[in-house]
Amino acid sequence: MRPYLEFVDDIAIDADNPKKFTVYSRKKYFAAETAIGGLNIMPEYVYDPQGLMKGFSLESLNEPKTADRLKANPKIMQFADAFNSPKFSREVGFVVGSGPYEFKGWETGQTIVLDRKKNWWGDKLDLPQLKGKPDRLTYKVVNDWTTAVTQMKDEALDLAYGIRNSDFVDLQKNDRFKQLFNLHTPTALAYDYFAFNLKNPKFKDKKVRQALAHLVDKQEIIDVLLYGMGESVIGPIHPTKPYYNKDLQPREYDVEKAKALLTEAGWTDSDGDGVVDKEIDGQRVPMKIQLKFNSGNDRRKNMCLLFKESAKRAGVEIEVVTREWTAFLEENKRREFEMFCAGWIQSPTPDELKQIWHTESDTPDGSNYTGFGTPETDKIIETIQVTIDPAAQAELYKRMQAIIYEEQPYLFLVSPQERILYTAALKANRRCAALATTKKT
Repeated sequence: MRPYLEFVDDIAIDADNPKKFTVYSRKKYFAAETAIGGLNIMPEYVYDPQGLMKGFSLESLNEPKTADRLKANPKIMQFADAFNSPKFSREVGFVVGSGPYEFKGWETGQTIVLDRKKNWWGDKLDLPQLKGKPDRLTYKVVNDWTTAVTQMKDEALDLAYGIRNSDFVDLQKNDRFKQLFNLHTPTALAYDYFAFNLKNPKFKDKKVRQALAHLVDKQEIIDVLLYGMGESVIGPIHPTKPYYNKDLQPREYDVEKAKALLTEAGWTDSDGDGVVDKEIDGQRVPMKIQLKFNSGNDRRKNMCLLFKESAKRAGVEIEVVTREWTAFLEENKRREFEMFCAGWIQSPTPDELKQIWHTESDTPDGSNYTGFGTPETDKIIETIQVTIDPAAQAELYKRMQAIIYEEQPYLFLVSPQERILYTAALKANRRCAALATTKKT
């Protein structure tokens, strides 16, 4: 979250009204209101009952010269240890917020229960978005979508999202089910991608990355895997955004074009084994690529397998490897990959590109896993951050998209449509609601 909050210099609480505060920014920042407005207000009496942090201002915590000294401060360390302890993640009485619900319990792998607060401050406000909330929310963990669909048909669940595409299509044809549930497919602000490790010598030449982009049959992914519920993407900006660069056309699926680009980059089948190769640092290296995805995600698994078959036609050998989610994340952080398949979920607010695309984010704690970035792209990202005028900002976004399109650090795949089911009763009744969730990423 650092790229979204590093603009904050200090926060001052009004001496006459502890509920009023002023945020001071060290620079002009286009997403300042969005970032601050998205922060959770958390009660000090729960999370810091000893007042360990009262003696520190945010300004002092932001001061680089005192960072090492502050890290060793026993009060800060005591607070951090307590705040990161399990009790603030799952114990009743220690998971407390200012929203309309209170945490009532968590049964591992089965349910999380929230009850509506009896005297919630929002009930005093005449705002429609704060009205009509269910008295209880029960989140049910259902690891198998076949079971989830069965429970929906039995009316044991009121809401489910991320339904498997094949199941969703079948339910659209079920007249009885449609009498009980609404089926909704809004555009999802998300996209799937294959990422390159740009520090790997196989991918140094952008022509190689462009060639591999021509080996992704996006229409096949949309038609076969998504059952038509998705659209192709060409970069990190969602097509619904006003600054999406419409001048950039998706690279078409073209095996011959891919072969030509590989040849231009020096990759040919010198030994006739069906796999192109090239001499790198005095050694003959075949274009054999390990492509990872996280276990339990059938869509990504199938996208990897489709890519493997397409790549073979151009003399590129893909080894598809699955990793448990935690191991997958840790290996990516350590840059222990050649390629991996993953996805990003986006926000309807203006895009903050620093987290994924700035060279400062090319660290184990950052999200620039590919190692992408130049002084020019860093400058564009930094200029977007301080540009308030929408028209000027749009031009910067479009320039950034054009560079990413040319350099191809990702193979951008598709933006899927969401698949949501909810009972018709939810529209009219304030009743208990059971929601299905799975181990989604």
